[in-house]
Amino acid sequence: MMPKLGKPHKITFRHIYSRLRYDNDTGCWIWTGGQTPGGYGNQTYQGEKQIVHRLTFARCVRQLQVGQEVHHTCGNKLCANPAHLRAMTKEAHEQEHVKTHCPNGHPYTAGNVYEYEYGRRCRECCLEYSAWRYINAKNEAR
Repeated sequence: MMPKLGKPHKITFRHIYSRLRYDNDTGCWIWTGGQTPGGYGNQTYQGEKQIVHRLTFARCVRQLQVGQEVHHTCGNKLCANPAHLRAMTKEAHEQEHVKTHCPNGHPYTAGNVYEYEYGRRCRECCLEYSAWRYINAKNEAR
């Protein structure tokens, strides 16, 4: 016999706010509930899965216009603090995330980048790797 399931409870903003934890160091409102595969907080609200920072932005600041996205100025995907969120166009949001330095800290400048159809590589890192391979090959030949 299947257990009898009650009616699903209605999710309110009080419930959503109860799942936020305040970070004293950063001022972020950290979402402690479920997450998307991309690492953003999500919650079923009004029968649909919603991204939590978009919900708090719409509730505390204003509704998003068509084509707008919400940018985390703090860089924390789980933050839902409206003071850390900014509405912007998709193009402007993508520009915010353009990397200016390689993982080793070298700047991506016109003279320090190899451009390929699949991406770009840091010229300085490529030269360092080539020198490392040369030295190792020379040492193994001894």
